[in-house]
Amino acid sequence: MIQDEKAYEDLGLSINASRQQVEKRYLNVVRRLHAKEMSGTLSMLDEIQLKSVNQAYRFILNTEINKLIEEYRVKHYGKYKRFSQAAEKVDHFLYYNKFQLVGCIVLLLFTMFFVTGYRHLKQEQSVSANLPVPDLSIMVAVDDMLNQDYSSEHSLEQQLLPLLPEWKHIESTHQTMKHNSLLALLTENPDLYILDRDQFIKLLRLGYLRKIDEWDSYGVDLSNGSLPGMLKFYGKPLIAAVSVNSEHPEKAIHFIHRLYDDTKIKLEANKVLGRLD
Repeated sequence: MIQDEKAYEDLGLSINASRQQVEKRYLNVVRRLHAKEMSGTLSMLDEIQLKSVNQAYRFILNTEINKLIEEYRVKHYGKYKRFSQAAEKVDHFLYYNKFQLVGCIVLLLFTMFFVTGYRHLKQEQSVSANLPVPDLSIMVAVDDMLNQDYSSEHSLEQQLLPLLPEWKHIESTHQTMKHNSLLALLTENPDLYILDRDQFIKLLRLGYLRKIDEWDSYGVDLSNGSLPGMLKFYGKPLIAAVSVNSEHPEKAIHFIHRLYDDTKIKLEANKVLGRLD
């Protein structure tokens, strides 16, 4: 309190002076003394007064700032009582380090995602390594397939193996051609393709299909068999075709025999091919 009184006294004001009065008196005194300094008439007493005025003004200003800070602390952290200082430190830490914290959280999430993905990949590789050599590899490539659960590569195998009990393992992959290029069909080499008509014609035109002599065709329509129900692909041709690079063409033909419905007229692929030439 004594320091407060002295600061206001050095400015020639009462302790009840307003902030506006302090600012006005300080500027008037400083301007007058600076004018003397510029004209070379500043005395030693004037220098002492300038120093004391500056110190008094800074003291009053700092006192007001500290008062506002204390009011802010009481308003925002007073509810924490004896933990108010700890709460303030945590708040300041979060404010000044928020970008670093966000970066750390993103890095942590990315690390967790990477580790989880890596473990999942290792688990899948372990499961695949323990599976027997596939008796037949199948690629399903059809548009507008309604079965949203066909994301699991084992789902089709689980439905097909009971129909082919002499086999131990069927490997299947799925390509939805609306989201994948034709390159996906050409880079993998399955024994058997399950195709809609558009994909069948594309592969036929590129020479990727083997002619099936006993049907005298490059593809057999399985639309009336049990396969459309497994894939939930109805109302359109569902064509089985043997890859020209098939390692097990005899098993691919055996598969077609098992799912082929004799009441369905075979697909006359030779005529389709003839129209494309």
